[in-house]
Amino acid sequence: MDDPNDLVLAMLGLVIAAIMLVAGALYVINAPDPIPTDRPPPAVQVSPVS
Repeated sequence: MDDPNDLVLAMLGLVIAAIMLVAGALYVINAPDPIPTDRPPPAVQVSPVS
């Protein structure tokens, strides 16, 4: 690292990576439950006419 700006850019990259990791962790913690795909069959409706 000959240029002092390299250190600044590296620190900026680390800050951005840390922010993205925290945001991802918060998303995983607060993500809503997935919609269940295996639902029970609908109830049988009996017609009062028969």
